[in-house]
Amino acid sequence: MKNQTKTRHAGVYRLDDGRFLILATAGKGGSKRKKRTMPSGTTLSEAAAARAELLADLKAPEGMTERIGLGEWILSWLAEQKLRPSTLARYRGALLDHILPELGRLAIEDISRSTVQKWCLSVSEKRRSNGEHYAHQTVLGWWRICKQLLQDAAAEFDLPDPTRRVRPPSTSVAAVRRRDALTREQLATYLEVVREVRPQWYPEIYTLAHTGMRPGELYALTWGDVDFEAGWIHIRRAVWREHVDQTKTGAERRAPLTDGLASVLRTMPRGLPAALLFPAGNGRHRLPQSLKTTLDRLSKRYDLPRVTPYTFRYTFRTLMRDSGAPDEMVRAIQGHADPRMGINYYRVDMGLAAAAVSSIGIPPGI
Repeated sequence: MKNQTKTRHAGVYRLDDGRFLILATAGKGGSKRKKRTMPSGTTLSEAAAARAELLADLKAPEGMTERIGLGEWILSWLAEQKLRPSTLARYRGALLDHILPELGRLAIEDISRSTVQKWCLSVSEKRRSNGEHYAHQTVLGWWRICKQLLQDAAAEFDLPDPTRRVRPPSTSVAAVRRRDALTREQLATYLEVVREVRPQWYPEIYTLAHTGMRPGELYALTWGDVDFEAGWIHIRRAVWREHVDQTKTGAERRAPLTDGLASVLRTMPRGLPAALLFPAGNGRHRLPQSLKTTLDRLSKRYDLPRVTPYTFRYTFRTLMRDSGAPDEMVRAIQGHADPRMGINYYRVDMGLAAAAVSSIGIPPGI
C-alpha cells in the first residue's frame, strides 16, 4: 500500500509518487465513504476542489447524488494502474476504440450483466477495415481490460459485479498474426546481403539473429552489458518510444556471447560502459521502427523474404529447437514468461548455451 502524507487540506493526502488521494466521509458514524486517486499532474488546489465535490455528493439527499459515468471515472482508474508505457498505450487503445464507444456514456450503476453480455456479442462481430474479424486473442485482450475496469468500478462504488458469469467474447480467427521463421538457408542469405549492402546495420541484425532478444531490449543495451571475458550479454532493460524500463517480463537474464557475435561487436567503435551499443544518429535510443523500415526496403529491393525485427526472434527459437537445444534453455535465453517456473528454476550454463547457439549454423560474424 502506498504511504500517504497529510496536506493542509482535510481529506487530501499526498502519495509517494506525487499524486493526491482524496477521502470523503459523511452520514451517521461515517457510514458513507468514498476515495479517489487523482491523475498525475493534478495540483493540490485541484485535489482539494475535487474532494469538496466528492463530499458534497455524499451529503446530498438520497436520489440526489450525482451519477458518475464510466467514461468520467476512467481517468482516475487508469491513474491507479501500474502499467509500463507500452501496456498503458495498449489499454488506452482498447478503451478508446472498443470499450468506451459502447459503455463510456453509461452511468456506472446502470451497467448490468446484460449490458456486458451485449458488449461481448458486439465485439465478437467487430471487423477490421478489410472486412475480416479480429483475432480471438485480440478480442480476449479487450475483454480482460473491460472486465478489470468494470470489476474495479463495482468494488469502488459498492455495486454488484456486472461481469459475473459472463461468457467471454470469441471469434473464429485463431491466430493474432503469422509468426513466420526463416529457414537456416534464408537467414544465411539475409545476413550476407545485409553485410554487403547495409554494413552499418549488420551488427544489430546479427545480434538479433544470434540472441533472439526483443528489439526493445536490443536498443536498450549498453557496452557495460557486454562481457567479452565472461562470454555473455546482460539483458536487463528495454526501451519503448525512448522510455527505458525493465524487460517485458520484469526479469533480467543473460544471453551467450558466442565467438561469432563477439567478433562482430569487436568491429564496432567501443564506447564507455554507459554508452548505448546501437544508438540512433543523434546518440539517443534507436526505435525498432527504423530497423523495420530498413528491413522492408531490403526485402523489396533484393527480393528477400519479408521480415520484421521480431522475425529473428521467432527464427532463433525455431533453429535452436531444431538443433536439439532444451526448451527450458531457449526460454531462459529469450526471456519467455510462460511457463514461468521453467525459467525461474532452470540455470543456463553459458558454455552449453554458447555451443547450442553456435550449432544453429549462423555464418561466422566476420
